[in-house]
Amino acid sequence: MGQGNPKATGKDEEIMSYEEIWAKATEDAGKAYRQSKPRPMAWQSSEIDKGFDWSQPYDIEPEGVCGFAWIWIPKARGKFVNWLKAEGKGSKNYRAGYDIWYSELVSSNSQSMERREAAMEAAVKVLRENGIDCYAESRMD
Repeated sequence: MGQGNPKATGKDEEIMSYEEIWAKATEDAGKAYRQSKPRPMAWQSSEIDKGFDWSQPYDIEPEGVCGFAWIWIPKARGKFVNWLKAEGKGSKNYRAGYDIWYSELVSSNSQSMERREAAMEAAVKVLRENGIDCYAESRMD
């Protein structure tokens, strides 16, 4: 599928195909997601307008803060990005470069920003080990 079996040039002697790199990044992202232990977050009604009031009723969200996470590849060109495009993965970043959203690597119902960050950091590690310049990014919802 896509562009055949292109290879990445990594630091290790063994060179992986982009399919293999994607599979390893997906595997490591899922493992990091499952092993992540988000810090629980207390929250209360938006009707309390003076900040958090511990004397008022509150709930605990065990998955912590909600947020987004993705991988940013600064240059939207090159063999790996071409492979991603051919495979229908990722999208052009609004400023520059190319993005791979969390949901393309990990399937989950959790909105935990901490879990998502852990997953993207694990995937970035795999991509960088294979010579792909990229960064894990996130923002709170």
